[in-house]
Amino acid sequence: MLKKLLCTACIGAALTGLSCAAALGTTILEIPVTSSTLSYRIDEQSSVFGPQDYFVANETVYLLDSAQNRILAYQNHKLTKTISISDFTAIDIAGDSHTLYATDNQLNLYCYDGSTFTKVSSFAPKFDEQISNFQISNGFGYFYMPEGNHGTTYQFKLPEQYTDQLQITQTFDGYRLDDSTFYYMDYGDTEELFSKSGTLIVYHPSNNQTQRIPVSSDYYLGQVQYLGKTIDGHPMIYVEEVTQDETYKIKTRQSIRVLNDTGNTLSAYEIPKQTLYATSAFASFDGHVYELSNLTDTIQVHLLSDITARSTAPALSIADLARLLLQLHGLPV
Repeated sequence: MLKKLLCTACIGAALTGLSCAAALGTTILEIPVTSSTLSYRIDEQSSVFGPQDYFVANETVYLLDSAQNRILAYQNHKLTKTISISDFTAIDIAGDSHTLYATDNQLNLYCYDGSTFTKVSSFAPKFDEQISNFQISNGFGYFYMPEGNHGTTYQFKLPEQYTDQLQITQTFDGYRLDDSTFYYMDYGDTEELFSKSGTLIVYHPSNNQTQRIPVSSDYYLGQVQYLGKTIDGHPMIYVEEVTQDETYKIKTRQSIRVLNDTGNTLSAYEIPKQTLYATSAFASFDGHVYELSNLTDTIQVHLLSDITARSTAPALSIADLARLLLQLHGLPV
C-alpha cells in the first residue's frame, strides 16, 4: 500500500511538473549536530539558539553560533577558525573577503580587526527597532526596516573607526538581494492580514528595469522572497504559506518555487521544518544564492543558484502513465 501511495505521489508530481524530492541545490557544508561540533541550546523562555546567521566569502562559510556566542569558519567542510565573542551577544553577522561586522540586540555595530571586535557605531537612536537582512558589499552596509507599504533597505558607509552617527547614503523600497536587485510584494489595495495572491516586484535601480511576477497560493501567503534566477534563467522564489487546522491552530509550510515568466510553477522544492529559523536563511554572496538549513540532526548550507527548472521526477508519456496505473492495480500490462 505504501508503495502504491509513493508511486501515486510521483505520478502527481510528473503531471504537475513539481519535484517529488526536497532537493535544495548543492550542499556545500554539512555539520552533524553533536555536543562536540554544533548543537542547539534552549533557554528558560524556550528560545532556541544555534546557527543563527552566516555569510560566504572566498569559498569559506562563516556561521554565527548564537548558542556559544562565536563565529565558526568552514572551508572544504573543515573547521578552519573559531572567533569567540565575549563583550557582547551577536545576533547578526555580515562580511566579505576583507571585512567582518556584527550587530547585537542593542542595535550596536561592531567591526572585527583580526583579533577582537570593536564597537564602531550604533543604529540607535535613529532606528529604535531590530534591523534585519544585514549585509555588506563593496564598502557599504545594508539593512532592512519594516516601514511604509513595502519596508525600506538602507545603505550606509561602513565605518572603520568609531562614529556616533552612521552615514546613510541611499534607500530602496523593499529588500535587497544583491547590489543591483531589490524586491517587494505588492498586494494591491487589500486591507486583509493575509492574502492568497499578490505580485512580486523585482527591480534593478542601475538600469530602471522592473519585473512583475504573479504569486498565489491555495492557502494564504506569508513571507515571499526573490532568490534570483536558476542556472537555466528562470525566476526562483521562496514562499511561506499559512493555513489553520480544524482546531484553528496556525500552520505554515515553506517551499522554493521555480517559475516561468507568467508565474506558473515549473518546479517546487519543499523545505523541511527548521529547528531554528535563521535570521537570513536565504542570502546572495558574490552572485550566488545560498540557504542555511537548521535540521534536528544536521546543519547544512546549500548553493541554490544551480537549481534548474527541470523536475527531479522523470517525465512520463501517456503510454508510460497508463502502464504504471495498470501495474498499481495489479492488472496485466
